[in-house]
Amino acid sequence: MPSDDEAERLRREFEAEQRATAGAIGIGHDFRPDVTVYNQASGIIVASMKRDVPDAFEQRLFLRHRSERRYRPLGAPPPDIHRYDLITSPTLPAIYYTVHRVTKGEQPGEYGCDWLSIDRCELPNGDVESIVRKGELQLPEPYARGWVSKLFCVAPDESAIICSCGLERPEGGRVRYWLCSVVPRTQEVALLSRLEGIWY
Repeated sequence: MPSDDEAERLRREFEAEQRATAGAIGIGHDFRPDVTVYNQASGIIVASMKRDVPDAFEQRLFLRHRSERRYRPLGAPPPDIHRYDLITSPTLPAIYYTVHRVTKGEQPGEYGCDWLSIDRCELPNGDVESIVRKGELQLPEPYARGWVSKLFCVAPDESAIICSCGLERPEGGRVRYWLCSVVPRTQEVALLSRLEGIWY
């Protein structure tokens, strides 16, 4: 086991190496990785990163071509807009993610999250389109209100997105979670399987 002095030296060396790597690849050393995807059609690597900042936390996307070392930011959304559940098309040069507005709660470290849309981002140019939007989901009976909870995958022809949705009846009450297929063209939601443990 190393001595205290040796452990401190190794810690400083590790931190210096982290900072040097962060500078070389273009992502701040204080960012933590969330998820990384590779889009084969474009050769683009996209990394979802997050970091804590005073009284808030940030979530950002960075991308680079596989032949490059340095990442660049993907867009510059406002600090309260976060992009989650990053997935990639299996056949086309595009990625998808959910967009949320994050608000600070009353207690320290407490945050609220409001789902806004599923966005499609064309690679490598970064053109973005909201393809599924809050308030426009066409829900099956008996549900009257719903939101996208998590993305799983997209059909090869982009005709549907497989995701989990939280759904409520008109009278309110308990939220039910379902594995769903959502058709972007019509916003139609089809129920595939009930997720009784919310995530499974």
